[in-house]
Amino acid sequence: GAEGGALYGAAIRVPVLGSLLRTALVVQFSRALATLLSAGVDLPMALNLMRTAFGLKEVESVVHRMETALRQGEDFLKPLEESWLFPRLLPKMMRVGEETGNLAPSVLQASAMFEDKLETAIQRSLTILEPVIIICVSLMIAAIISSIIGAIISVNDLAL
Repeated sequence: GAEGGALYGAAIRVPVLGSLLRTALVVQFSRALATLLSAGVDLPMALNLMRTAFGLKEVESVVHRMETALRQGEDFLKPLEESWLFPRLLPKMMRVGEETGNLAPSVLQASAMFEDKLETAIQRSLTILEPVIIICVSLMIAAIISSIIGAIISVNDLAL
C-alpha cells in the first residue's frame, strides 16, 4: 500500500541499505521492461504498464516522463539519465540497444549485470553482518546467564 511505498521510499535513501534497494529496483525495472519487450509489447505500452508497478512516486514519475517523451518524439532515455534512482550505465546500455534496434536483449543484459552486482553486494553485506550478529547473540546469552546467576544468588541470600 501507500505506507509500504513511503517506507521503501525512505529506506532507499539510507546509505548502505539504500544502495542495495536501488540496485534491486534497477534489476526489477530492467527485468520487467525486457520481459514486456521480449513478449512483443511495444515500448509505449510497456512503459504504460510499468508506471505503477513499483509503488514509488519517483519511479512512477520517471516512467511517466519517459512515456511522454517517447510519444512526443523526444529522447525517452533523458528522464532515466536525470533520475538519481537509476545508475548512469542503464540508460547508456538502453541507448545502445535503441540504436541497434535490439532494445529487449540490451535491457536483459543490463538486468543480468545488475543482478550480479546485487548478489555480490548482498554477499558482502552478509559477510560484514556475521560478526555483528554473533556479538549480539553472545550479549543476549550473557544477559540470560547473568540473570540466572543473579536469581540463584538471591535465593541463597534468602535461605541465610
